[in-house]
Amino acid sequence: MEEFWKKIISPAVISSVLLIVAAAVLLFVFQKLLHRYLNREEIKERLYGKKETHIKLLGNIIKTAVVVLVAIAVLQINGINVSSLIAGLGIASAIAGLALQDMLKDLIMGSNIISDEFFVIGDVVRYKTIEGKVISFTLKTTKLEDIATGDIVTICNRNISEMTRVSDRFVLELPLPYEEAPEKIDAVLTEACIPIGKIEHVTDCRYLGAGQLGDSAVVYKILITCPPERKYVAKREALQTAWSALRQAQITIPYPQMDVHFSAGTDEMK
Repeated sequence: MEEFWKKIISPAVISSVLLIVAAAVLLFVFQKLLHRYLNREEIKERLYGKKETHIKLLGNIIKTAVVVLVAIAVLQINGINVSSLIAGLGIASAIAGLALQDMLKDLIMGSNIISDEFFVIGDVVRYKTIEGKVISFTLKTTKLEDIATGDIVTICNRNISEMTRVSDRFVLELPLPYEEAPEKIDAVLTEACIPIGKIEHVTDCRYLGAGQLGDSAVVYKILITCPPERKYVAKREALQTAWSALRQAQITIPYPQMDVHFSAGTDEMK
């Protein structure tokens, strides 16, 4: 029992306890000061979400660094060879890194996605040929719900080299015959934009006019604004509305056409 109390009141143990208490008090004061700073009215108005997140992340890094340094100091005070321990951890980390390199790549890319703001949960994004809504995100994986099919797609973060945020606007293209007067088509499609703009979730609809001279048709364009996850539904209803207006005006959608020429005086086709 006497030996036990001697160990308890030894200088090494007392120094370790004082160091831990001092570090705990320092972290408590630091956290209180950071919290008070972020909640000041003038700071709230000046900081955006991204900057506030980075400040909090820096605070977490500082707290982690203090904990690690205190742990190393306590081990050193109590006669544990920290250098040998760190060397052993380094070898073990190298072995684990080789075995878990794919997981490490996922974690690193997940951190990059957060810091560079590739997307946030709720965004509609385009990944390769998939357009989907981000429904889940971790440092390892990203889950998308395909807005066209409803399929759930899980992507390892290491495979994400780029991601496109889908705009809330899309263009409806209507190929119409060269024979129809542009003024007539302009009037019909401008009028059709009124009911298209009243489709559920559509917030704006603008007629852009002729946008392309194709091989067998002039392509007229209508710009529609709606939430990207509702794009396919809005596009179907907008096509139906535009087609109905064109039929009432007796304007048809042209079929692909080809001109065939024969040489004079022969039956040989060119």
